Amino acid sequence: MTLLDTRPGDEVIISTARTGRGAMRRLWDLGLLPGTRVKNIASHPFKGPILLKVGEATVAVGRNLASRIYVTK
Repeated sequence: MTLLDTRPGDEVIISTARTGRGAMRRLWDLGLLPGTRVKNIASHPFKGPILLKVGEATVAVGRNLASRIYVTK
């Protein structure tokens, strides 16, 4: 399952990401590391970003990137 498949209110754990170096660096900067628990706060319609709660921070991830982040419940 990918991060894109989650619904608002779902809490998941990031398992891996299949991205290039630049995108991987962005994920690390946002704190989206393997083993991190995140909560989907909102999934905006019309190809908008997905808002995630990571610890005390709220971050936005684009749908293209979210489709490459694999998670478990």
